[in-house]
Order: sequence, then structure tokens, then C-alpha cells
Amino acid sequence: MVAHGLPVPDKWLVHQLTMFFEGETTKTGATAFAANMVLTLRFDADPTVSIPALREKDLAVLRKAQAMELIASGPLTAGKHQLESLEWAADDPRLGVLRYLVIYLPRGAHLYSLTGTHIANRFDPIRPQIIDFARAFIEENKE
Repeated sequence: MVAHGLPVPDKWLVHQLTMFFEGETTKTGATAFAANMVLTLRFDADPTVSIPALREKDLAVLRKAQAMELIASGPLTAGKHQLESLEWAADDPRLGVLRYLVIYLPRGAHLYSLTGTHIANRFDPIRPQIIDFARAFIEENKE
């Protein structure tokens, strides 16, 4: 199997893949920050579970863990696909307000989540790239 150009041996799965946007790195004080995407195999979730129910469970955990502003919760369009998502902003003590977009990606017998993060006032230009990666992952990686 090839996962986005990476040869993955038979019987192996990508558990986590982290990417950052090289086109823009911001500096807040002495701290550099680049937009990033993290694709994670959800070991904590049965892939047969209702994804909207999992999204609500994740949202409840987030609300307990941090002060957050919910931006959106529900399906979004990625090409011809309707994918469940969760989007919020939260204050980071070092970087200011960060914005997050999580897209839930069912793939065969597994469920992945893709989380894109960037400084809130710079998030809009990278949001379509996160959604497009989700679309490509769904379309290109069939088990």
C-alpha cells in the first residue's frame, strides 16, 4: 500500500502522520509556529460507532480540558464527501488564540482523525488545504 507517497509494508498501518506548512512560519515573541496537520488512527474509538456520537464525546472532553470557543460541529463538504467535523478556537498562553479543525475519516475497519491547527487570524487560508487533504485521504486510501 502507498499512503500519500509513502510505501507502507503489508499488514502495517500509519498510526500518526504529522505535517507542517512550510510556506509560512509565524513568530510570536521568541516562539516560532507553523500551521500543522496531524493524522491519527483513533485507537480509542470503535470504527462502527456513530461518528456524530464520537464527535460529541470529543467535544465534551475538550470543554472540560480547556476554555474554548466552538466554531462549528457537524458535517462539512470535502469534494463529494460529507465528513463529520469539529472546529474551535482556544487561547494558548504562549501563542495567543489558536484555531483547530478536526475531520473524522472512516477508512475500512479503522477511523482516523485529521487535526489542522494554526494561529486563529491566519487559519482561513490553510483551512481549504486541510479539507482537501481529508478528501484525498478518503479517496486515495481504500482498504
